[in-house]
Amino acid sequence: MKKALLIIGIIVGLVVISPFLLLGVYALDFVYYDANDDKAEKAALEYLEDKYGERFEIDDVEYNHILGDDEGSYILSVHLEARLDITFGVDTTEKYQVTRDGYKESNWSNQFRKEMIPIIEPLFQGTGEYYVYGSFPSEIEERYEFEDSYQTIYQENPHQSYERIHILNFDDTFIRRKSFSESISYGKPSRIDKIATIILR
Repeated sequence: MKKALLIIGIIVGLVVISPFLLLGVYALDFVYYDANDDKAEKAALEYLEDKYGERFEIDDVEYNHILGDDEGSYILSVHLEARLDITFGVDTTEKYQVTRDGYKESNWSNQFRKEMIPIIEPLFQGTGEYYVYGSFPSEIEERYEFEDSYQTIYQENPHQSYERIHILNFDDTFIRRKSFSESISYGKPSRIDKIATIILR
């Protein structure tokens, strides 16, 4: 009888403490890999500099491990050393192998931004802030190299881009908004998927 009670007690004890043990192991996992952020940074920088022949800097690095997944991963925020206007993400495994970098896509989006800024600024200067973003479906992006321009991809894949312009305004800008739409459409339906304007009074 005593032996049976002892076995039951052990089983109950294991059931009670097992969640805490799992959480402890999970926490130690984060502590260990967070302490090795520098290895992920080094791997990402070496990969990028070898691939693009340019120098980069790390803005931020974060380790992430979803419960149930076999391995975690590092998510890094990176920018060109010579330019702060192109920031993008890089993913590595917990073994410091790069699995994705967004430099190519961020570069194309920046080209679209430069195309739109000369149109936006004269109309909205001093009235608020704006955010410009352009991209393509992944199956299209995979067919092009870094050296290809945003305009080239757009012309070869008309009406398949995702283009967003968000404008935060501090006054009534109906006329400016209308002028802007006319400027980018050239008398045809606008190529911009979405122009979001927020007016604050």
